[in-house]
Amino acid sequence: MAAVGPGSEGDTAADTSQARTPGSPAAHDLTTQTSKGMLWTTLSFLITRGSGFVVSVVLARILGPSEFGLVAAALVIVTFTEVALDLGVGAFLIYEQEEGQSRRVHTAFTLNVIVGSVVTAVLVVAAPAISEFFKADDVAIFRAIALLVVLRSLVQIPNALFKRDMLFSLRTAVDLTRGVLRIAVAVVLGLAGYGAWALVWALMAAEIAGTVMTWALLRFRPTLAFDTAFLRQMWGYSASVLGVGVLGEVALNADYFVVANRLGQEQLGVYFVAFRIPQMAMLQVYNVFAQVTFPAYSRAREMGSANLRRGALRGMKLLFLYAAPVGTTLALLSRDLLNEVFDTKWAAAEGPMMIISIAGIFVSLGYASGEIYNAIGRPQIVFKLTVVMVPILIAALVYAAPHGLNAVAMVHLVVAAAYSLVRLALAARLLGLSLVENLRALSPGLATAMGVALLGTPVRLLTPGGWLSLAAIAAACGLGGLIALTLTDRSAFGEIADLARRATFR
Repeated sequence: MAAVGPGSEGDTAADTSQARTPGSPAAHDLTTQTSKGMLWTTLSFLITRGSGFVVSVVLARILGPSEFGLVAAALVIVTFTEVALDLGVGAFLIYEQEEGQSRRVHTAFTLNVIVGSVVTAVLVVAAPAISEFFKADDVAIFRAIALLVVLRSLVQIPNALFKRDMLFSLRTAVDLTRGVLRIAVAVVLGLAGYGAWALVWALMAAEIAGTVMTWALLRFRPTLAFDTAFLRQMWGYSASVLGVGVLGEVALNADYFVVANRLGQEQLGVYFVAFRIPQMAMLQVYNVFAQVTFPAYSRAREMGSANLRRGALRGMKLLFLYAAPVGTTLALLSRDLLNEVFDTKWAAAEGPMMIISIAGIFVSLGYASGEIYNAIGRPQIVFKLTVVMVPILIAALVYAAPHGLNAVAMVHLVVAAAYSLVRLALAARLLGLSLVENLRALSPGLATAMGVALLGTPVRLLTPGGWLSLAAIAAACGLGGLIALTLTDRSAFGEIADLARRATFR
């Protein structure tokens, strides 16, 4: 019998799906499955976000800050609305760990398409007001970008099936198609003088191709269905997941709205660029981690609490071992990355980028614990924490905005640190993990970040800037991190090597 959500009355749907059990082939060697999933999802991330980064760099060089700010505003709207499309139903399908494309799956698909269509219609009607809020003068671009919402509603549930069944290699093939099309269309149209519209048409082409390929690989045959028993069953779980997703996007993007409204479109463009590199190198990697660990933790839960505790500690250790040194390195590289990779006209983004990079280190702690709540059926705890955090964040951003972009970024740092530490502490308590176990898991990442700072900071202060400075700082940061990790936790190298071996060999 498939696992059900909190407060459910059991599975009353006439499904032909099978439940997974701890001894089934699907649960065999979860570490290897997770390692392979992480490899494929990382590759998918590199393709998807790498293509987005290439497009951003090209358009940043072609467009000025004002027009690039229009692109940023349009993307913020799409990103925000996309979170609401999943409705938490996809997460519930992963949590349940059933198999097949049952009536429950098609009910979830139907619900997503209905909501996507409604949201698209609302955005089209509200386009003038949205344009005015962002102080933009192109209403048509906000109407066109709204069509992406309904397109993405067609793949929300199929994407959840990729994750539930850990079919990450197939998902990577889809993302490769999307990435190639996005780059090709955006670069060609950008050079042809289409401005911000180059990105709109690139995203449209990528989504259409991705939808067709996703359905083909999954052999997904959408059927309109509406199972009220299933909807009642999943509501208690999914409502909290949806709430966390929506409020999380508010927290992540509230600064964009505040900067655009208080400081104008040009400052939004600068702030967007400042956020872009840390978002690519850190936040999106955390999303990769979450996509794999949620189904992995859910399977570990079925195999026993000891398996889940071991998995949670290992996940926390590895994510922080990545986040702490990378965030420190990005802060030290900010000057040269902005000047050389983007352009010297974006130099004003240096201060905000440094602060956001450090904030990203703390954010990793929230991601390290977040999927634990979902896997054990307690997403409502995160929802309650987020309800408290978001109003505080928004009020602080509004207060900080008149003081400049550095003040806005500093608000993110302070709130992210407090919120993520509380989430981590509560998750540890739920799993029965001690403070010593948590600190032991975090210590390799902390030591590595200190090594990065000790060697990288002098090089950053003594170099004048440019590509050679960029290379010298990066080399010093890498060397400092390796030395620190060697002195404090040599076993981490073996652990990483073992995961790599599992990921790359059968």
